[in-house]
Amino acid sequence: MCPSGDQFCAEYRAVYDAMTNPPDADIAAQQDIIVRALVAGSVWAKLDVFYLFAQQSNADGEALINWINPGTHDATLVNAPLFTSLEGFTGDGASACINTNYNPTIDAIHLSKNSTSICAYSRSNIGAAQKTIIGGSSGANDITQCIAKWTGGDMYGNINQTSSATPNVILADTLGMIIWNRSGAADKEFYQNKILKTSTNADNSNILTNKNIYIFCFNDGGVLKQFHNGQLSMISLGSSFNIDDVDNMTDAVQAYMTSNGKQV
Repeated sequence: MCPSGDQFCAEYRAVYDAMTNPPDADIAAQQDIIVRALVAGSVWAKLDVFYLFAQQSNADGEALINWINPGTHDATLVNAPLFTSLEGFTGDGASACINTNYNPTIDAIHLSKNSTSICAYSRSNIGAAQKTIIGGSSGANDITQCIAKWTGGDMYGNINQTSSATPNVILADTLGMIIWNRSGAADKEFYQNKILKTSTNADNSNILTNKNIYIFCFNDGGVLKQFHNGQLSMISLGSSFNIDDVDNMTDAVQAYMTSNGKQV
């Protein structure tokens, strides 16, 4: 619970205190509002990692902190993706990416084979090409990979499964809050900005991914490929979302981005 004795709730206080260069008072207050909303909406308790890349500073890794447990699964940059204050990181489509230092097989607390949510706030509209927003696999049948656009312009995602990937959907753009969700052994849903775009009840889970999950590329058994050149403002991984969770996560992050004039 968020106590009333501090200007910040306890969950955000831990994040704020982990920052060498914390944001100014107005931005910190908006970040505290995100956490309060996610705690009150029961989303926070479902998350293993939550990264708000849209920080004021990343001089000492402030934008790479795992808000759920600062100091555990904090992310690390690989080949220097571009940081833009209050917007997030941008990949270069060639080698720049982010290692979450989170391996679902080893590190999952709430996320499981049949219950997984993956959230990304995208500020970029991506054209038709092979661009992975987030992904990992040991190189076997344990792929977790969410792709912004594939050949033909469709978006799709594997979650704890083999390389077959449904549902896929043609989107008008790739802007805003994108959520891939596995709600059961065969059930998956895909949301964009709170709208259910497509779902399936015939996409069986197989096994949890046993490699670190990477952002802006696919970690395929230690080989990094399909680099994404878009801009991302946040990422989270956790257990399955219901529709209220989808709404609460989307609203909380969108309100923060709007408060800084960086919404899409």
